[in-house]
Amino acid sequence: IQLSNVDANISINEVALWLVNKTGESTINNQSLILSVMVRMGSDLQQIEAIFPGSDEWMPYREALTKINDAESWKNDKEGKRKVRSFIKDSLKTKELRNKPTILYCKAENIRNAWSWLQDTQISNEGLSFGERDKPLFEEFKNLRVIRLRNDETPEYFAIDGEKISGFVTGLFKKENNDRVFYSLGNKSAQMTGQN
Repeated sequence: IQLSNVDANISINEVALWLVNKTGESTINNQSLILSVMVRMGSDLQQIEAIFPGSDEWMPYREALTKINDAESWKNDKEGKRKVRSFIKDSLKTKELRNKPTILYCKAENIRNAWSWLQDTQISNEGLSFGERDKPLFEEFKNLRVIRLRNDETPEYFAIDGEKISGFVTGLFKKENNDRVFYSLGNKSAQMTGQN
């Protein structure tokens, strides 16, 4: 992706957000726990880095894999989901990402239960929201772009091919007059055979 207003020689961070769901069967007292993780690659980095709750800074991905099992997890409840949103907001403010060209990839099916801003009815081109829906913000996150990925869901949009509707579309889209929030749609699911 070529970011608007970003020189081709400037390093771009690519950050993936993921929510690890620990099922009750694999946890103490059969609790459902969640753990948020961010993984970062940079166009000028020689390694992949990660950060998760309880880690003070980005660390090499291989090191993160050995430490993540002991990472702080939260109950999958209202308070735990609030902590996930705080983790996202705080991680985006780290010195490695703050005011630097960054693309944040969020798989909607995985994270929107904790970060409802990713839902169709709440996502805003005006800025990010971490629970305060009336105050979306991008001012704190200069040079941040967000791509909401939807791979395993049925696309809701149709495309026009010349004069006819050509069926479900795939690709990366943005709304007019917006270069901060992008929408990604994957191929139609295997259950939708026979439909255009």
